[in-house]
Amino acid sequence: MANSVQKGIIMRLPKLPVSFCIIPILTLTALSALSCQVKGFKDSPYPTPRVIVTTPGGTQQSDVTLTYQLIEVDGSTSDISLEYSTDGGSTWQAAAAKGGDGTSNVKGFMFPGITRTIVWDSFADGLTGAQTCRIRITATKSGTGIKGTPGETNDFQLQNPDFPVISWVSKPEGTVRQLPLTFVWLLDTPAVPIANYYYGLDENPPTTATSNTSVTIPAPSFGAHTFRVFAQSTIGLNSAILEAPFTADNAAANLPPTVIITHGPSGPTCENRPVCDYVGSDPDGSIAGYYVAIDMNPPFIWVTITTVTTSEITDGTHTFYVMAQDNEGANSSVASLTFTVSTGAVQDTIYVDGTIGDNSNDGLSLPTAVKTIQRGLDLAGPSGWRVLVSAGTYKGSGNKDLDFGGKEIHLKSNGGAAVCIIDCEGSGRALYFSSGETEYSILEGFTVRNGYVTSFNSGGGIYCGGTSPSILNCTFENNISTYYGGGIFCNDSSPSITNCTFRNNHSSDRGGGISGNNNSNSSITGCMFENNTCTNYGGAICCYGSDMSISNCTFRNNTGSDGGAMRCYGSNPSITDCTFGNNYAYKGGGISCVTGNASITNCEFVNNTSTNFGGGVNCLNADTPAFINCRFGNNTSPRGGGMYCLQSTNPAIINCTFANNTSAEYGGGICCFDQSSPTITNCTFENNFSAWRGGGICSDAYLGVFNSIIWNNDAPDGRQVFRFGIGSNFLLHYCCYDASAGDWGGWGPPDTSDNCIFVNPQFLPGTLRLSGSSPCIDAGFNTYITDTGTTEDLDGNPRIVDGDEPPDGTATVDMGAYEKQ
Repeated sequence: MANSVQKGIIMRLPKLPVSFCIIPILTLTALSALSCQVKGFKDSPYPTPRVIVTTPGGTQQSDVTLTYQLIEVDGSTSDISLEYSTDGGSTWQAAAAKGGDGTSNVKGFMFPGITRTIVWDSFADGLTGAQTCRIRITATKSGTGIKGTPGETNDFQLQNPDFPVISWVSKPEGTVRQLPLTFVWLLDTPAVPIANYYYGLDENPPTTATSNTSVTIPAPSFGAHTFRVFAQSTIGLNSAILEAPFTADNAAANLPPTVIITHGPSGPTCENRPVCDYVGSDPDGSIAGYYVAIDMNPPFIWVTITTVTTSEITDGTHTFYVMAQDNEGANSSVASLTFTVSTGAVQDTIYVDGTIGDNSNDGLSLPTAVKTIQRGLDLAGPSGWRVLVSAGTYKGSGNKDLDFGGKEIHLKSNGGAAVCIIDCEGSGRALYFSSGETEYSILEGFTVRNGYVTSFNSGGGIYCGGTSPSILNCTFENNISTYYGGGIFCNDSSPSITNCTFRNNHSSDRGGGISGNNNSNSSITGCMFENNTCTNYGGAICCYGSDMSISNCTFRNNTGSDGGAMRCYGSNPSITDCTFGNNYAYKGGGISCVTGNASITNCEFVNNTSTNFGGGVNCLNADTPAFINCRFGNNTSPRGGGMYCLQSTNPAIINCTFANNTSAEYGGGICCFDQSSPTITNCTFENNFSAWRGGGICSDAYLGVFNSIIWNNDAPDGRQVFRFGIGSNFLLHYCCYDASAGDWGGWGPPDTSDNCIFVNPQFLPGTLRLSGSSPCIDAGFNTYITDTGTTEDLDGNPRIVDGDEPPDGTATVDMGAYEKQ
């Protein structure tokens, strides 16, 4: 039926011209094509998605709302991604998107599509302050990875709030003893309004709020702590957290710093803006800064530099004042310098500038500076003049092998050792002091590097012969001597060396950093010695027939065959308030003393290593050296982890601790052989270990131990002590001794019949100090400690007090290195 009807209809159509019959077919084809073609686009159809994005108007902030059209000819979905650029589109970074129509399975439409939105979280991307930005949106067909043509905005302005930024002004550092503690910080972004600062001790993040930029906290418990603080803006933005780690040592009294003025105007001066130089040192910490002033005592202007150029002052007599403050807030006494300003006074400064200088100039002003340092020295008067050297690296002729020529003048850099360098370029040394120079011949603020000397009169950086110059605030690095003194060699000389750094210097025979021969009684204060090496004697310092005075110095990572940090031969050096850490040697990881009577006080030997004798200290035929108020910890050696004594060495060891030292053979704490008989008074030996004999002490001679504690040491043979040889004699008087099974080894137990006790000393947790219930309190014998002439314990507290609880009215010395106060 259908076929006949269709056929009938066809048969009834009128007969038309052929051309007319084709028109409808063409028209349908054209319409079909137009349905896939978008006005303004030449290509048809689009196989990938396309994004058209609108540039946001005005200045945007934080969440930026973007409008766009997603063109998809087949109506499929796409995943949307954002990128941002802050350099005009040169580089792009992924942008954080949130809100709007989302980022996954967004449906597209044929042009013109519909308007969609997406939000860029610019703050999440870390953009703060004023920025010029542009955004790029890319569509990727869902599930295919096929990326379409991105849409990109023009540049627009973004203005986000700033994060607050804070920095330290002052804080405790290292081991602190003066309590309570004060922390001071500074808001470095004053334009950012602050709601509060949050601080705390040993909590992260801190939670206690304050509106101040300083906090004083009460005395924390003994041990390591970290103080933290951060700022929070009024809109809830937080700064980075500042941290101040420190160790509280409540039982010890802080020793105040000292300060000296090293240079300034003397007598009449024409300088109405005089320059004053000074240097501080701290016996038990570090210098935090200085208070300075002109004609105001006490001084009140806080600085952290050691050179001050005063403001312009009038003609007349004036006084410069300076006071040092240490890391625990203690102040030194005030040092002062009085001078007279007279604009008609004689000129006393020669200027050197390697860039603008000319050696034909007179050097009396910076515009007329000379070019080389030696020319400056030559032009200076014989006494009281200063040669001021501009920042730069000085090389070649006229800038090395310098000679003061006996003048009492001050050669000083303008800017310090970090910016003023004497580079010897592997040939020669920086300076000679060999013309009778005195303490008023001063070198200050230079880096001396790459010296190389092969002559017997050595000193890769400086040679001193029969002189006593002052060397301040200098750095000696990468200098080499094939004989003595990689950094400095002193022959019959006594220079004063203060606040200097010796780094990566080397000598073949004596003293990688400094060598002193033939009565060179140098004074070395506040210096750092690190990574220096010597093939033979003394990685950092060698004293040979010289009585050096060494104080407040740090020795770390130095290496020598005999004496990793220091070797003393036929010398009587005084070594005080120094730290020896991570040094390495065949004998004497920290110090090796051979003959002579060294005095070593308030020093610390930690993590030093010897491959043969004495991880901390090696004493050989050294008569009667004295070790007073010293700490030996975590040192290692086959014999004598802490100390080794050989060949009739009879040291006095007073108020010292030996803890956590290790030996592979004999004496985890101390080993004494070949008739060496130390006298040990008020010392503590705890937790030392020997892999064979004598966890605490091993000895083959007479050994007297008084008012001391020997506890919790360990070894397979003689956990506490080992007597090596039938002729040995081990006497303990008024001691606390761990007499548990295996306490002694060798030729019989020690003699403990004279008022010894055999119970736990009850230390405070984590320390070797006595708790209030310790049986060692008031259990010693006063005469033993008074005979040594020592009046303080290891903390610097009075040595004999009535420590009983409650007091019994009689002051009696405690056992061990610390006195219960």
